[in-house]
Amino acid sequence: MLTAIMEAARPQPSSTSKSHEETPDMEVDKTTEYNQNNRTMYRKTRLQKKREKTAKKQEKKTRTALINLLKVINLQSHNNTENFYRWQTL
Repeated sequence: MLTAIMEAARPQPSSTSKSHEETPDMEVDKTTEYNQNNRTMYRKTRLQKKREKTAKKQEKKTRTALINLLKVINLQSHNNTENFYRWQTL
């Protein structure tokens, strides 16, 4: 009995004729397929743009961090030079 239920639940192959003319059902299928492809492409481009935006933000943060680090190094070396000359004059 269980196998009979499973056989009934299994999708049956459609018995549509294979003519060269398109039926309205086939046009709907093409439209649906087009919409699905269009949605997929939109999703891919949206994700790509998001990745690019994130990469740009990360690059900006890295650049800012490097600039700040260089400023700190420059200030320290300047202070060390001032201290060196101050000791020389004493």
